[in-house]
Amino acid sequence: MAPEAAREFDALDSMVRQRVEKALDQLALDPMALKNQIKRLKGDSAMRLRVGDWRIIFDVRSAEITVLAIAHRREVYRSES
Repeated sequence: MAPEAAREFDALDSMVRQRVEKALDQLALDPMALKNQIKRLKGDSAMRLRVGDWRIIFDVRSAEITVLAIAHRREVYRSES
């Protein structure tokens, strides 16, 4: 998990944190079970996992999943320019 994503995870409400943690565990064990909630981001190699109103942005390289960001859907796609 990227340092920014770890900080975002720690700042989540406990109920949301439990849901996100459960989704991450399921993603690590069986990504195909979540195929309806996973989409590739346009113009990027990263993917997003939908957990209610929250989004987990992650990247898969050589069978390793790296979580890049965890944020509310209204904030996660905004680029810092």
